[in-house]
Amino acid sequence: MDLFRTFLPPLRGIWCGIFLAIAPLSAQASPPMPESLNYEGPDSITIDLIRAAKDGPRIYVQARLPNGELGLFLVDTGADVNVLSEETAEALGLELEEGFYRLSGLSGTTSASRGTVDTLSLGEATLTDVTFAVGVRGVSTTAGYMPLDGILGMDVWKRFIMEVDYPADKLILHRPGTKRLPRRAVPVAFDGSSITAAIEVETKGESPVIDIVQLQVDTGASALLLAGPSGAGFDPASTLGLEPVYGVGASEFLPPSEFLKLTKRIPIRRVRLGGRSFKVNINAQWLYWRPGQRRFVATPGLIGHELLKGSRVFLDPNGERMALTRSRRKRKLVDGHSVLLRQDIERYGEDDQSRDLYRAKLNAALGEWEHAVELLTRYAEAHTDDLEGQVMLARARRIDADLSGAWAALDRLSAGDLVAQSEIIAAVNGLALESRQSDAVQLAREATRSAPQEAEAYVALADALLLSGDKSGAQSALQTASVLVQNPDAFLLRRARVAIANGDRFGAMALVRQQIQLYPTEGKFIWYYALLAQSPAEAETVRQDIERAMARLHPELRPLDFMVGAHTVLGDNASAKAYLKQGLKRDCEPMKGDKASFDNCSAWYHGLAGERLDHALDLVDTALEKSGDRPDFLDTKAVIHLARGEIKEAIDAAIAAARLAPDDVYMLWQAERMTLMSAPTDG
Repeated sequence: MDLFRTFLPPLRGIWCGIFLAIAPLSAQASPPMPESLNYEGPDSITIDLIRAAKDGPRIYVQARLPNGELGLFLVDTGADVNVLSEETAEALGLELEEGFYRLSGLSGTTSASRGTVDTLSLGEATLTDVTFAVGVRGVSTTAGYMPLDGILGMDVWKRFIMEVDYPADKLILHRPGTKRLPRRAVPVAFDGSSITAAIEVETKGESPVIDIVQLQVDTGASALLLAGPSGAGFDPASTLGLEPVYGVGASEFLPPSEFLKLTKRIPIRRVRLGGRSFKVNINAQWLYWRPGQRRFVATPGLIGHELLKGSRVFLDPNGERMALTRSRRKRKLVDGHSVLLRQDIERYGEDDQSRDLYRAKLNAALGEWEHAVELLTRYAEAHTDDLEGQVMLARARRIDADLSGAWAALDRLSAGDLVAQSEIIAAVNGLALESRQSDAVQLAREATRSAPQEAEAYVALADALLLSGDKSGAQSALQTASVLVQNPDAFLLRRARVAIANGDRFGAMALVRQQIQLYPTEGKFIWYYALLAQSPAEAETVRQDIERAMARLHPELRPLDFMVGAHTVLGDNASAKAYLKQGLKRDCEPMKGDKASFDNCSAWYHGLAGERLDHALDLVDTALEKSGDRPDFLDTKAVIHLARGEIKEAIDAAIAAARLAPDDVYMLWQAERMTLMSAPTDG
């Protein structure tokens, strides 16, 4: 469970298409840069790259800002323009030209202002008059839990010959005209804002397809993306399905269905890029594969991190060449949180308590929970009026299973404060789960009075009223919340909970069915849908609906665990066994390096299948001993006890999980449905 809020993925660049035939080119130095794009500093600069986590899919670099501070930026050769966060622009006092940019990306278009930074230093290289787009919607302001100042795109990188040593996490910047690329360097096209390279791709399968396509080199992208005609040659090897696609134009306030796109996926086993041939095990994503679909991007596709991460990558935009070689340096993948923590201690000293909140975040990201809680406790005691610190302390203590400590941290906050910090739902449900229903309702009503335009307040009220037995009030509160978010399909699972409480099983089934149709990637809903069926005819309808929903997804995106659970409930044991085998291989085997997570994953799958339950219970108990109480592990324990017919133990585990994650509606439903099993029902 994340301690801090996460955001949508970073900007994908704008593209102006250029297609060139590939021909051999001898290794030679690139021409010098125009004086207007030059920089002050040595001919070669070596800079450490950092990541949001070891083996993270994106690379970041620190750059010195005009105010002397080090800013953190995504290295993104797929971005035409540089991007600066609004907070950083304000700190620098930039004068902005409002609405100067109109940016396009994978998720749509957005406008942005323009600002100019007088100087920007990358190591010993100092650039002058660097322009940035400011206020770009869909661009994250954090990298993991590190504050992210923005994105450095080709407006910066075209001033250099770039050498990106991915395994060693090193960025070496060379002055154009001073560096010879490896002999294997191949031609690329550079139009002043994007680099396009030829990549030879071979698909998996008994009859592999081999084709060469021209795609944009994008260090900010995750894998291999094809758009429009560029994927046509691979169509025989593709699958068709829905998946979320994020980028420019994305917003946390839009429903997930806004980002579900019908795409094709192509299984890839080998590529040749930059003069190097190597094996891969990825699925290329093919967008806008039908004529007329390319509404948001003009790129033929992106060559991203998964294809670059194992190499030393040379990019010479002005010489229009590229090469991939093996790294000669020692492998060194750096978690940036540790770098920023060390820098902060060196700058301010070990005992500077004014840095407690910032350092607590970094420690939490590094898994140093005990130290994070210690820092947050000291900070909260010294800054009783800092809402963020109080809420973070409560969340950290809840993660550490210290519920009384979590409540103590929240005692100072008003209902309006809790709404402002996105903690009202957790606080209200936490009270209700402690059998303090009247206090929960009172707090939620105060929240709606303090923040009448915030949907979260009404969701909290709905939860509190439902748990206190006021079903019509809960339904009305959810209707108000749906109006506030302007989404008639919002909160479907919560609405289904109300329907169940009202004895309207068919209404609940209709709502969950709608959820499956809108968000087929959310596997828990197909499981609940199956659980609601009570006759052979209903079971057959549910089975067909699930099959249709899963057929809309790419095979590798299907939620195999909940498919095991759904087919087990429906009595389709053959399918459940097949999905169990696939899921253990796909989802659990990669976790072998983390024994507790691996044991929990195996136990979870067997619990959903109702198989090897004694062994599964031993596994999850061992996982809990290693990790301490975690809501996901406790949920596994509840499912296993339920499958063993141990209702009381299942209820205890489910309620314990919900107490640790009181803002998770899934955990609330689990606790509710298992509790209902201990008493007679009307159906």
